[in-house]
Amino acid sequence: LLLEAPLSGGKAWAAVEADQPTRLDIPAESRVFSYRRTRLWAGFTSEAGAAPRVEYGYEQQTKADGFATPNAGLSQESRRQVHSLLGSLRLRRGEADEFEPGAAFLLRAARNDKPPSPNAGVFYRRWEIQPWLRWRRAWSRRLTGELAGFLSFGENRVRHPGGAAPAQYGVVAEAKASTGLDFTFSPSSRVGLYGNFDLDTPSKPWDGGSVRAMFLF
Repeated sequence: LLLEAPLSGGKAWAAVEADQPTRLDIPAESRVFSYRRTRLWAGFTSEAGAAPRVEYGYEQQTKADGFATPNAGLSQESRRQVHSLLGSLRLRRGEADEFEPGAAFLLRAARNDKPPSPNAGVFYRRWEIQPWLRWRRAWSRRLTGELAGFLSFGENRVRHPGGAAPAQYGVVAEAKASTGLDFTFSPSSRVGLYGNFDLDTPSKPWDGGSVRAMFLF
């Protein structure tokens, strides 16, 4: 469900996406699988001035695999919550160049439990700050290029409340670059080629790419 409305020369929106609920019985394996995921987000964007954009999102997911005896020891449950906050500006320089500085903040909390073994549960907590800068240039009426850099800083914590293992703490530090070419054949057709690179892993710089084709009808 998506609701949009004009606001102060721009557009505001609020949306909800729900996978509700899934339950699958598998008698041959004495197993019951359940899953539920809900996502909420809202934001505002404007084409005026620096073209600001801000968006907040929340996601909750629960998943469980329940086995009857004698396989009860395989049963497990997981829960995850994610908060995200994003903000960016689009700055135009002349007719050809557009720069987009922005940043996102993510906070993720999750836990995995084994109902037959309460002391085997694991808690996860991770936060990240992700600034980026994207440059798009219209080289011609039919070709637009893009170059972007992304950074990520944060921490990841893993805790075992039952004492099954010592707590773990890790620092998150990543740097990536993205390149792209958009070929516009008509107002209703476009093909894009994109590549990603890991700047923090010199031994394996290539991080995959994609091809995207869009035809409106």
